[in-house]
Amino acid sequence: AKRLGYRPNVMARSITTRRSHLIAVILATDTNLQYPELLSEISRAVARQQYRVLLFTLDAMTDLAPTLDQLWSYQADGVLAAVRLTDPQIGHLEDHGVPVV
Repeated sequence: AKRLGYRPNVMARSITTRRSHLIAVILATDTNLQYPELLSEISRAVARQQYRVLLFTLDAMTDLAPTLDQLWSYQADGVLAAVRLTDPQIGHLEDHGVPVV
């Protein structure tokens, strides 16, 4: 396989495993200057567990609904939100088995 240059297709594998190995991180762009350093640490931590970060940045909190719609299309396995989610939004994630912090 190595000689032929084979590389597993993670996205294709996710169809059968129903795991995307993506952790969605939702940040507001204007809230904290420490986020670049934090993102680097989060990325390293999830990579050690064979996951990758899917980053969503918001210019305003009003952008949250479309962002959550996009999140469903990527089928993230979890959400790390550094924005305020409403109780119904959290409930919707939990109803679909998506852990949220």
